[in-house]
Parts: sequence; structure tokens; C-alpha cells
Amino acid sequence: MKKYISILLIALTLAFNMPFCASAYSARSMILLDKATNTILVDIDCNKRLPMASTTKIMTALVVLENADLDANVVIPSQACGVEGSSMYLISGETLTVRDLLYGLMLTSGNDAAVALAIHVGGTQEHFVAMMNQRAKSLGLIDTNFANPSGLPDDNHYTTAKELAIITSHALDNEIFRQIVSAQTAKVPYNNNPDGRTLKNHNKLLSMYDSAIGVKTGFTKKAGRCLVSAAEENGVILICVTLNDGDDWNDHITAFDYGFQKAQKLVLAAPGQVNISLETPDGKTVTAVNKNELSTVVFDDYKTSSVIKAEKFVYAPKTAGDAVGSVSFFVNGVEVAQDKLYLTQSIEAPPAKKELLITRIINKIKSFFKGK
Repeated sequence: MKKYISILLIALTLAFNMPFCASAYSARSMILLDKATNTILVDIDCNKRLPMASTTKIMTALVVLENADLDANVVIPSQACGVEGSSMYLISGETLTVRDLLYGLMLTSGNDAAVALAIHVGGTQEHFVAMMNQRAKSLGLIDTNFANPSGLPDDNHYTTAKELAIITSHALDNEIFRQIVSAQTAKVPYNNNPDGRTLKNHNKLLSMYDSAIGVKTGFTKKAGRCLVSAAEENGVILICVTLNDGDDWNDHITAFDYGFQKAQKLVLAAPGQVNISLETPDGKTVTAVNKNELSTVVFDDYKTSSVIKAEKFVYAPKTAGDAVGSVSFFVNGVEVAQDKLYLTQSIEAPPAKKELLITRIINKIKSFFKGK
């Protein structure tokens, strides 16, 4: 019996420490990325240029969120109606807000919503696509190019799994984007009826994986099945991208399970935990602390270190909350977190000394003779 238990424990240990194996996945191209550190945990030809179908709409949404008022009304133009591919079935002349259209864009993958938003923000689809490409350049992307805001097939429309993960990472910094892509359903107007449309999210991973927080599905015959997803556990956010993957749901689940077993959040310092004492020139002591939690994500073996920088003396006047130094934390020699150190109390300037009476008399006598 003991031998059987030992064998079982060994088997479980091996199962939870399985190394990455590309053959375990079906994707033509794939990446699993830790958002905090940009560490790549799974890489299957992740720099290969490929079409990305409707996962394009992640960049569409990002550009809209950065350039439009969410509550602005959009009168649907005729160019946005009857667009090829997936649709939220917009009607020419009806009015929806930018926010409504973003839900239609990301939940039901509405190509009509993409066109309506592009025209609203860019004036024309062509100008909006130029904005998308400019945003890609601003992120340092060199293997991404957009030809339309929806993801319809075009030889000049492509990205890589890695660069799509980078776009997604920036999009997830926007709380509204995260709220939209993690919603299972949403109600938006239909022909000006406020609750006329019930939109359902096409991303099945939201119901298949407890930690999932979106992001976007995609499919065309040319691109195959494409999926971008994100998940969060214990303060760790992982982003997974698969391009041309016939088993994408299971591949993402397998990748997340692997990633969360490898990655863990490490709190380097709680607010106020870094505490230093500094002297004033008159011999008094003051305290400075960090305000923010400092943390990172670590993998396997790691070593941490820290460096505190501050002047030898603190000179008055100073106010509580003034920055008088900094602390930096390093993991395996690489800086991963930094914060300023702030005074916890004010330092008043010393009062001016009153001139002695005898000194004043002497100074007046000197002034009198100098005047002669």
C-alpha cells in the first residue's frame, strides 16, 4: 500500500511539473505571455506573420477607447449596414452610443459595429485604419499591419501571436475594455428601443475557465480559428494568443494551467514597509517610507535584491509627503519595481535668531562712521 502511495505521489509531482511541449498544442502560432513581466511561457512560432481575423477588433476597440467619448451618440451610416461577415444587425439611421457599439464589436464581433465606429472616430474607414497602424507603430510593432477595422481577409492584413499579445496587454490596461470583453451578455438599443438587442459573448472560455477575463474570438477561412484570451489568478495575469488553431479552447485551458503552475506573484514590499531614517543638519531624525505596494511575477528559481538612494541630510523646510529618496527592487539582477520614498512628517525651518542688543549698537556705530 505504501509503495502504491509513493508511486502515486511521484506521478502527481511529474504531472504538475511537466515542461512545455509544443506537440501538446494544435496552433500554427501561439504565445502565452505574463502581462506584468512580458515573460514568454509558451512559444510556438510566435513571430510568424499570419492573418488574425476578428481578433483585429482588439486594436479597433483600443483606438476607439483612446479617441472617443463613450457616451457620444452615433447615428448609424448606411456604409455600416449589410457588411460582410458577423454582425450585430445595425439599421441605417438608428442611434447608439460608442459604448453600445463597443459591446457589439467585442461580444458578437459585429463587422458593422467596426465600420460604424471607424467612421465615427476617423471620419472614414481609411483614416481610422491609418490610426490603427500608427498605434501599432507607437507600440513598437514591426510585424503588424491593418487593412480594415474588422479583420476581413486582405493580403496586407496580418500580425503575429506575440504582437497581438502586446496589443492585448495595453488594451487590458483600460478598465472599460476589460469590463466589455469579460461581459457574458449586454443589452443595447435596437432601432432606438433601449433594450432591443441582447448581445451574447462568443468567447466560450468565459464559461469554460473560471479565471478567464475575455478577450476575443476570430475566424475566417484564410485565418482559421483565432483566439485571444486572458486569465487572472492570485494577482498574475496571463495572455494567450493562438492563430490558426482547430482546438483553441482546449489549448488555451492547457496553456493557462501550465502558466499558473509556473508563475507566482511576489510582493517585494507592502506600502510603508520600506522604512528609512534620515538626519537633518541640526541632528534630528526623520522617517521616509514607500507609498505603493511593490510586486512582480516570478518563475522557478530567483534571487531578489534592493537598492535605496537618498541624500545624507534632509534640509528644511520640507512637508510630509515630499519625496526624499527612492527604492528599487531587482530579481536576478533585473530591476522589476521602483518607488519614491516620502517623508512621514514635516520639517520646519529654524526660526531666525534675534540680534543681540549690543550687536545692534555696534553695527549702528560702524554704519555711522562709514557714512562719514
